[in-house]
Amino acid sequence: MQSYLSDSDDYQTNFTQWLKGQEREVVTWFTGQEKRLVSQAVLKNHENSLVVRLADSFEHLESNSVVYFFSETNKIIFRTEVVALDEQKATVKMPASISLLSYQDFIKLSRSVGQVTKDYLKKMSFGQIVDRSESDQSILDTQLEEMSVDEEDKIYADQRESPRARPKVKKKINLSPEEYPDLRLDFALFDLSRGGLSFVVDNPEKFSKGDIISIHKFDDKDLDQPLLGEVASLRAIDDEQGHKIGVKFLSEI
Repeated sequence: MQSYLSDSDDYQTNFTQWLKGQEREVVTWFTGQEKRLVSQAVLKNHENSLVVRLADSFEHLESNSVVYFFSETNKIIFRTEVVALDEQKATVKMPASISLLSYQDFIKLSRSVGQVTKDYLKKMSFGQIVDRSESDQSILDTQLEEMSVDEEDKIYADQRESPRARPKVKKKINLSPEEYPDLRLDFALFDLSRGGLSFVVDNPEKFSKGDIISIHKFDDKDLDQPLLGEVASLRAIDDEQGHKIGVKFLSEI
């Protein structure tokens, strides 16, 4: 995460120019009565302050309350204080600094805010560019090398962005669902490509299309940064017991 003070050129480029003459959609939140309250909002520059129009009325918001803002379009987060408010509008100070989030910072933020932002996650434009560690990339490349492409996929390889391959030996992955980030589950890996994977489950009702999962391990190899994916399909396995859950990575490996 990179932070910029209000007198810096980067602040002017990433924040001041972004706001100039425009209303910007943001997510805002604050803590009220020991509970984090989250809302969609519209932000507009007004003289030396910011006017915030809230989608929800925050009855516990008060003058001098500290509020946080996140912009999806330029991946900026900042905090500031309320100076005046009415039922659907608040005036806040210009932030003393802003921070530009990395991909992993955003994932942590989307979980901690409480409204795990599945829709934002799927829309993030930086999903195609991930600063993956050399260790993680080596683990992922090794996993792909240990696969063998099915005959079916060889036939359709020219029609598929990332041909799927089956493990040459039994392999497993360790993952956690978006809603329960501290829950770790092991499943047998069915196939893998640079664009996604599938794993085997006994009960497919545990997953639904659109679910976001974090993959933490391949066998005993821990990833520094979880690999994120969206559940894209659920289907029975031909000639085998169980079902396979198809996952599309949010960024290719």
